[in-house]
Amino acid sequence: MALDGFEGMHDITRTTSLSSCDSMISSGGWDLVIYAVQNWSHGSPQLNSYVSSGGMAIMQEWTSDWSRASAFGISWSSSNFSSMTITDSRLSDGLWTTSVPLSNPGWGTYSISFSVTSGDMLATSSYGNGAIALTNDGRTIVNGFLTDTIADVSLGTQLYTNEINILLGGCDADEDGYEAVECGGLDCDDSDPWIHPGAVEVPYDGIDNDCDGSDMADIDGDGYDWDGVGGLDCDDGDAGIHPGATETPYDGIDNDCDGEDLTDMDGDGYDWVGAGGDDCADADASVHPGVESETPDGVDEDCDGEVDDGTDLYDDDGDGYSETGGDCDDADPGAHPGAPETLDGTDEDCDGVVDDGTVGHDDDGDGFSEMEGDCADSDPDTYPGAEEIWGDGIDNDCDGTVDSGATDVDGDGYSAAAGDCDDEDDSVYPGAEELPDLLDNDCDTAVDEGTEYYDDDGDGLSEVDGDCNDADYTIHPDAEEILDGMDNDCDGEVDEGTAGSDDDGDGFSEEAGDCDDEADDVHPGAPEDADNGIDDDCDGEVDEVIGDIDGDGYSSEDGDCDDDDGWANPDMTEMCDGIDNNCDGEIDEGCADMTLDGESAAPGSKGGCSTAGASPHWVWGFSLVALLIRRREGLSC
Repeated sequence: MALDGFEGMHDITRTTSLSSCDSMISSGGWDLVIYAVQNWSHGSPQLNSYVSSGGMAIMQEWTSDWSRASAFGISWSSSNFSSMTITDSRLSDGLWTTSVPLSNPGWGTYSISFSVTSGDMLATSSYGNGAIALTNDGRTIVNGFLTDTIADVSLGTQLYTNEINILLGGCDADEDGYEAVECGGLDCDDSDPWIHPGAVEVPYDGIDNDCDGSDMADIDGDGYDWDGVGGLDCDDGDAGIHPGATETPYDGIDNDCDGEDLTDMDGDGYDWVGAGGDDCADADASVHPGVESETPDGVDEDCDGEVDDGTDLYDDDGDGYSETGGDCDDADPGAHPGAPETLDGTDEDCDGVVDDGTVGHDDDGDGFSEMEGDCADSDPDTYPGAEEIWGDGIDNDCDGTVDSGATDVDGDGYSAAAGDCDDEDDSVYPGAEELPDLLDNDCDTAVDEGTEYYDDDGDGLSEVDGDCNDADYTIHPDAEEILDGMDNDCDGEVDEGTAGSDDDGDGFSEEAGDCDDEADDVHPGAPEDADNGIDDDCDGEVDEVIGDIDGDGYSSEDGDCDDDDGWANPDMTEMCDGIDNNCDGEIDEGCADMTLDGESAAPGSKGGCSTAGASPHWVWGFSLVALLIRRREGLSC
């Protein structure tokens, strides 16, 4: 029984055959061997070899075998001690007494005390010498008695459980899942559960958290220490972010670690959330905190982190159902399809019937509920005042007396002749409430149906297994989430992962136009980064730049015929350079015979024909470009 509590952590193999056990020990691969010897003539060379080779084992015996005694580091002493005293706090954990008698009726006293050659005494016999000991450097435990001699089964079970914990916990003292180096494991500090090979390394803490032999320094290698440990780098996981970096406006990142970024892009009076404000869509002036009501459009208009809250598509009370999914009261988490009905005057399960299935509801329609004295509310012919039918073995009028002298042994209103399938148990009779007790309470041949242990909808999982609506076979933890206003996979979220869910929390779902619902900086209205190869604003174009690209004061929308060349715009004077400078559709018009200082006007030369005051526009233009380009955020026997 003590092994039952370790089923989830270890593969456990049991056998009552010592020869089979010896063979299994020889096969190897055991974390712990528990060996019980009752046979005087049985030797155990396999066990002895396993222990001598460093294996963990618990042995119980009273046969005085000298070879086992040698392997386990003890010497046998006096036989048949009648009680023992637990002296070690680890062994006494959970026991109601430290004085344990060995006098189980029918067994007698099968015990032998011992002295410890090398190890620690955990319990002493009534003779004063050893009864239980921890030997072989904490790898083995010796019990000088058979556990069957302990009359209190729970006491014996707890005792064995503690012994197992002493051994198996010895190599993982901090219980972090990694064994100590001394046991052949990889945990470099088995006294600290936060230090092991699977731990996250904490930079600059002076501790080797992940047992790789060293601590961290400058994580991203940008030459600046993290500000969390006294440095100046506000993001030591990104080499592009540090006090010496150039700040990129409106990218949601404090690139130069000065504590600030740019603010309100759409002019709605709210700063962008990526820049420390509250506006979740700073390119759309209709989306910001303060919007009075949401519309069912897949957009978080009021930037409260909830898409379409307050509409029929939203699960307002967090019970796994929205109004669209059948929730009849989306302000009450206790009311939704499949909820248990209670006696409170409310339709919790949204089936249109109030308090059905409770003692206050007339389930069989005979005009009486259980509260009103109906002793069988599943039988419309049985109720207070009904005519007693002689000879049917049923208390028809619920007066506590069965008609014809048929014997109702348990007094529940039904005799065996009337269908009581267990007339010695007053909780079992036709129409009784089914309880999770492994009994057929209502005598319908089905056990525990309708309780949390029964799979009511036949989907393979009960409420105990995590089925959040055991009345609907399409709803269970293994179900696929679909867009229907219900929590199909019972994970506490409604419609997550579907086109109607805002998976990345940027305020837009796929239905609302989010072209990458796994990236929170990609959504309609997001600033476009011209260098990342991504359609940031979901307009179907990648890396487009809106505005005056070449910085000459004119965009393509303003008539700039070559917005990549600052020497071409509608206000430019034509020059003899092979370019349509003034965007009139003609190249170098008027330059055919023109010379400057006796030289010909060569195409591409900026020295002839005319000059234009472009330089001031050029400088101003590129400063504007700098504002428009957006950086992407990136056990055995």
